[in-house]
Amino acid sequence: MHRSGGHARVDRLVYVTAFVPEPGRSVVELAGADPREMILAVSRDDGNGCRSFDRELLASIVPPDEREAYLAFLEATQRPQGWAAMEQPWPGRSLPEVPCTYVLCAEDTILPPATQRGMAARLGVEPVELASDHAVFTLRPRELAPLLVG
Repeated sequence: MHRSGGHARVDRLVYVTAFVPEPGRSVVELAGADPREMILAVSRDDGNGCRSFDRELLASIVPPDEREAYLAFLEATQRPQGWAAMEQPWPGRSLPEVPCTYVLCAEDTILPPATQRGMAARLGVEPVELASDHAVFTLRPRELAPLLVG
């Protein structure tokens, strides 16, 4: 990414098991009922418009020998998420005209692979698949890093 004239110039966008925004639609609309319910099931209402993830529950998706390291990672990185942002329509008019890559996590239990394939199709790209659950950045960092750098 480069800065010029106050704007960031982006050379490539990499979506990692992510929602691709669509003008006028919220993330909740894009997700559908199942992922929405999954997010609600693994988080709690903070009473201020935000939700915090249940770290113990999230840690249950990793192999037992990696659980403590994953809990430490979650403690260091997870912050309350603004739920209103999930329900508000995306205000953008279109996606940026830059090359894109979509990394699909084939074992994702939070954002189903079929949904991810639809997101990649919206970008007009063939997804790059990794055998990982949703937290690929923690579960498969050695496999993910070259995709982000390359």
